[in-house]
Amino acid sequence: MTEKNYGIIGKPLSHSLSPLLHNFWFKKHNINASYSLIEIEVNQINEVIDKIRNKELQGINVTTPYKQAVIPFLDIVINDAKETSSVNTIYLNNKNKIVGENTDVYGFNCSFIKKLNNKDLLEKNILIIGAGGVTPSVIYPLLKQNIKKIFLSNRTVEKAEDIKKKFPFIEIILWENIFNK
Repeated sequence: MTEKNYGIIGKPLSHSLSPLLHNFWFKKHNINASYSLIEIEVNQINEVIDKIRNKELQGINVTTPYKQAVIPFLDIVINDAKETSSVNTIYLNNKNKIVGENTDVYGFNCSFIKKLNNKDLLEKNILIIGAGGVTPSVIYPLLKQNIKKIFLSNRTVEKAEDIKKKFPFIEIILWENIFNK
């Protein structure tokens, strides 16, 4: 049986524990697979997608700064990835289409939102610090819980404004004013 190959793309990747975690579970469950770091420049995204299309890679995860940058290279964007415009998982489906999915929304929902009851959330103001690639995946499940009072602050206001275009109800707090609200 041929070993299946998976990986994570992004830059930088030195902090990523993904290979350690995935390879542990592959070994524990006797799965003939490996998971590696694939640190690339943005102009190399298409090369990695071609490796999936050619079945050299069975799938990848996507991290900073490429969660949005990968989208033009995909054949299909599904589920929460459509709503967030943020992709963290890419694979080839049984129709030979490159699929982009978002599992960050599910992860945030299970690890945080489900631990609170809806009443607790409705009565809270939510402050999100940072406007990186995962931020839409944090805002979207809050939106699904009918949370309307969400504040966003980022060192670069332009990044926060880009997210506000997708989620116009959020209120941007300037970084220098974050502790004054």
